[in-house]
Amino acid sequence: MILINDAYWQTHGIYIKQAIMLAYPEYDEDDIINIANYTEAIQYAASNTNVEAFIRSTTGVASYVNDAKQLYPRVLFFMPMGSNSFQELQIFNQEEPPVIVTSGAGDEEGRNNTEYGKGLEFWDWDLTQTQEPSEDQSSYSNGIILGKLLKIKHTLNCSWWEARWRARVTADRTEPNRETYPWDIRNGYGRINVDRAVSFKGYIPPDPYLDPTIVNQPLIKGLIKEIETPFGIGSYIKLKLINIEYNKVWFQLDIYDEKQAYLSGKLPLGTKFLKLNQVSINFNNSLYELLTQHPLLQGAVIDQ
Repeated sequence: MILINDAYWQTHGIYIKQAIMLAYPEYDEDDIINIANYTEAIQYAASNTNVEAFIRSTTGVASYVNDAKQLYPRVLFFMPMGSNSFQELQIFNQEEPPVIVTSGAGDEEGRNNTEYGKGLEFWDWDLTQTQEPSEDQSSYSNGIILGKLLKIKHTLNCSWWEARWRARVTADRTEPNRETYPWDIRNGYGRINVDRAVSFKGYIPPDPYLDPTIVNQPLIKGLIKEIETPFGIGSYIKLKLINIEYNKVWFQLDIYDEKQAYLSGKLPLGTKFLKLNQVSINFNNSLYELLTQHPLLQGAVIDQ
């Protein structure tokens, strides 16, 4: 059962329902219900074990994290990152999304055109497919993303976390303004590709939202270490995650002569590619694991 919490059920809310059905047409429409009052909706989701997803297409996602944690892992929360004005939000301090699946929206331009920033997980086309970026509606892409993830979950009879991980690893990432892989500040992990997610055969790590023993390491901005390149010695390294393939993660190291050269936008002196043979529960943690495992990075000082 999917629970929509929308005070405008006959207008805004009914379109969210249509977006869910667009992504998951095989789903029983009678199992999508709406409760307008938020407190009543939360109480219903907590007491009714048939509820799998809670969707609230409004702003203010950070205010609902604690409620989402109380419902997880049986119920997964879905909300947009923000409104639809395409500006960077600083509501979370980690790239890794929160327990709530946060969404953005785009259209024929093939990219997210709504709010972006740390914590953004996926974007998708909005329901109305408007041509103007300013008209993209993350409320409706929120429903499409819910429908896609639930279809993965039901097809495989798996947990929310497994469906979510599969969707992250196999998402379409062809946005013209994407700068980093697999996660990007403007587009998150990209657009969910249901068929590829279902077919994924790689490693599924433990659920980071469920296991209290998992520690998220501080965000790595870069590394301070001298590395030789064909063009001289560099002392500052910027790391990027560029690919996940089964249980392997590939990193790109851009080497600069100093930190200021990186901050000022200069080209790196050289680039190296390193491999880690186990995917961590989140991408920043895997960078720490790389530091402990790869001899090239031994002795590096972390720039946080």
